[in-house]
Amino acid sequence: VKFVLTPPQQKELKEYVLGGGTLIIDAAGGVVDFKESAEAQLGDVFGAKNIPPLNGHHPVYSVADLKIDRVDYRSWAKRTQIGNMNTPRLRGVDLNGRTAIFYSQEDLSVGLVGMTVEGIYGYEPNAATRLMRNMVVYAMGGKLPPPPVAAPEPPKEQPKPAAEKKDMNDKDKEKPAAGAPKGDEKKDAKPDEKK
Repeated sequence: VKFVLTPPQQKELKEYVLGGGTLIIDAAGGVVDFKESAEAQLGDVFGAKNIPPLNGHHPVYSVADLKIDRVDYRSWAKRTQIGNMNTPRLRGVDLNGRTAIFYSQEDLSVGLVGMTVEGIYGYEPNAATRLMRNMVVYAMGGKLPPPPVAAPEPPKEQPKPAAEKKDMNDKDKEKPAAGAPKGDEKKDAKPDEKK
């Protein structure tokens, strides 16, 4: 899928990134047309040309002690271009002292949804998930968010004291059951034969 951003889109994207936002771009499915368009737009908007893969010591690969030094590529990627390589190939554009744009020529998206489709040039699902996790944590300043606080359980109904139970049972005995004769009425008596 080829695309070209309009000048207002380019401006908005640039303002977002320069304002502290992080872009994560991947060529979903490893589609060449998208890859070429994305690279052209990164060049036009950010002056980023021929973006090389990040080196293996980039903080994204070890952020918050989430170490990634090996990844698995899909069999199609291995057969067509990657070979036996097992190092990640994320690319990055640094702006204002941080990697503000992460770009992957290899598919992450199909891997993130766990699909094991043949013909995809990209990462295996587990590798795609780990890479995305690290990019997001890096974009958050390199710190994992605190674990969620569990919602308090609703209070359990307390057992009633024995005296309360007895009082309730006595009250239940006093009430006639629905349809039961009241007072001194005979069960089989006709209305005019009351005692």
